[in-house]
Order: sequence, then C-alpha cells, then structure tokens
Amino acid sequence: MMPLIFRTSHDAIHVDKETGTSVDYHIFDEYEIHINQVRPHTVQEWHSHARIIETLLVTKGKLLCRYQKEDGTDKREMIKGDKKTYRP
Repeated sequence: MMPLIFRTSHDAIHVDKETGTSVDYHIFDEYEIHINQVRPHTVQEWHSHARIIETLLVTKGKLLCRYQKEDGTDKREMIKGDKKTYRP
C-alpha cells in the first residue's frame, strides 16, 4: 500500500518570481505540485516539460493560457473550475 502524504504550505519551497508569480513547490520523487498565485496582468515565461504532464486548475479569477501545439500556438481562457491538461 502506498503511504498517505500530508503536506501544508509550511512544507513547500516558496519562490516569489520577478514576473509577478508566487509559487509553492511540493517536490516528490515521482511528481511535483506547484501552487501558483499569479497577479493580474502577469506574463509567465515560456517553458516546457520533458517528463511530466502539466495540469492547470484555476481556483480564483481567470487565466489566459497560451500554449504550443505541433502545428503552432493556441490559447484558452480559463475561469475558476476549468481544467486544461497539456500532454507533451
């Protein structure tokens, strides 16, 4: 049986980025959880992941997500409760 893991914000690695995003990183051997707080009008730098699937869950407000696809770029506006999974 897999162990049950309890984590709080005190267990996270906290980073305030110059771009206006605050992130709490919860790092595990096989996955990561990033809890981001993004200020209005903030633009996050383009990035990619070689081995993980990124799932966005908006819990407050709205987010304009721009992402790359094989045939170019696309965008989607997300609001609280929407979920978008990106698979590389």
